[in-house]
Amino acid sequence: MLKQYIKSNNNKNMSVQLNEKIVYNRNICELASNPFEQYLNKFNPTINFFIRQTNCSRGYIGEWIIINNKLYCSQIKGTIENEKQIDINYFFKTEQEKFANWFSGDLKIVKGNVIIYNYGFDSIYEDEIILTINKGIVTDTKIINNRNKTKEELKMKEMIDLIIRNNDINVP
Repeated sequence: MLKQYIKSNNNKNMSVQLNEKIVYNRNICELASNPFEQYLNKFNPTINFFIRQTNCSRGYIGEWIIINNKLYCSQIKGTIENEKQIDINYFFKTEQEKFANWFSGDLKIVKGNVIIYNYGFDSIYEDEIILTINKGIVTDTKIINNRNKTKEELKMKEMIDLIIRNNDINVP
């Protein structure tokens, strides 16, 4: 699945959202995270993306790649004021991949079918890879197989993941 359910901006309707893409171990995967948000918050907090379609409420799509345990932004496409189309060159003045040294946190790569649908990036997939990134460098990798877990185990995982995200904490 290339899409995920999240609440729309007005919280009255739901819309299928596009996941970002990441090349990991030479495979194109879905990324249930938005690493570019940290860049925008730090370096360009006043930019206003124009939301052209309901399936992309953030107004842009990012593409990422892990090379030698480093996170790179390979493309950002979006629309800003006056419906101007922008890409990676708008932010970084290059068409080349940009090392994402501004990003620290966890990236959630998802594979397989969705087992439990939730809003945002909280859905639980059959397989998940959690990459812990520190200033653009992969410091840890966790592979999670949710295929044989009971509903109770999945609900507990869902609850723990929600608490961790809402409190911005790292759990060993």
